[in-house]
Amino acid sequence: DSVTVDKIVEKAKCSHGLFYHYFKNKEDIYKALLARLTLDKFDKYQESLNCLEPIDALRKICTNILEQISKREDAPYLLYIYLTYNLQANVPMTLGNDKPTLGFSKILSLIILGQEKGQVALGDPEEYLVCFVSLLRGLIYTHINKIAHKKPVTLPSVDVLMNLFIRKD
Repeated sequence: DSVTVDKIVEKAKCSHGLFYHYFKNKEDIYKALLARLTLDKFDKYQESLNCLEPIDALRKICTNILEQISKREDAPYLLYIYLTYNLQANVPMTLGNDKPTLGFSKILSLIILGQEKGQVALGDPEEYLVCFVSLLRGLIYTHINKIAHKKPVTLPSVDVLMNLFIRKD
């Protein structure tokens, strides 16, 4: 909420009129940025997860996120905006609303199926989802902050992220 239209137009070096020509409000600009994440590839990516065991699909998601953060210059910023927007809009998390839930419902279904198959630790699946998304948001924030301060960036291994889901008996 600390981002205002005034700040956006100042950073973009454009007029308010130009901003409002393309966007009704700041939520519209968030939606436009989020749309960049929902390219045709996402549907194909989700389909590729269907042939995997739930724990392997969760690992693939974690691997993909870490690869995107490290390889694409804009990925950390887009993911941070996406996660922040969806966390603010969905806490408590209600996946049936009209907000974009790119990946959230898929991750939730993988957690539930993984629990049913004994691959994912038991517990409230929505709590696991909120923890996972919050962990990613913190990781991405740290990554962006280190880039801004020209400090070396080290991302955790996929195994560190997977520890949230792994069943421990």
